[in-house]
Amino acid sequence: LAQGPSCNLATRPFALSAMVLISKKTRRAILEHVFKEGVIVVKHDTRAHRHNELEDIPNLQVMMVLRSLCSRNYVTEKFNWQWH
Repeated sequence: LAQGPSCNLATRPFALSAMVLISKKTRRAILEHVFKEGVIVVKHDTRAHRHNELEDIPNLQVMMVLRSLCSRNYVTEKFNWQWH
């Protein structure tokens, strides 16, 4: 995901309907990584136990934080072969 105005992540339905609670510590770690690197990739796998770059954070939580950023037009999404 890169910064910019267009996004399809918020409109694409995920395979879950339950609310995901994310601690401030986890959200801050994800946002720090995004702002430091400028780009982050997320595998479209809600069952993955860990994110590939942020190894102590579940992939689902990274997906949900980026979905929130995307709905606010803070990031753009490029979807390719089950990766956002």
